[in-house]
Amino acid sequence: LLIVAHLMAMWVHARLRGSGASDALVTALVDWARGEGARVVRLMVIDSNGPATRCYVRNGFRTTGHSVMRERDGAIEVEMERSVELPTQSTT
Repeated sequence: LLIVAHLMAMWVHARLRGSGASDALVTALVDWARGEGARVVRLMVIDSNGPATRCYVRNGFRTTGHSVMRERDGAIEVEMERSVELPTQSTT
């Protein structure tokens, strides 16, 4: 049985961007997912959101090859996932 945790939305206040806050949030989510027995964390990110994509890649996420176009605005959402078994990358 593969238990998947989903990161549904994440937003970091502009004053905290670049401070490591996003990495701390991802680390907390992955740690929580591991504690809940999940094997994978999955998310969708807008393909034009480079800073978010770089954050997720830095934290071990990789694209799965799946994407969807949102009906409401035509934005392309790219699916990414990572194993909870991977160590979360430290930014220190």
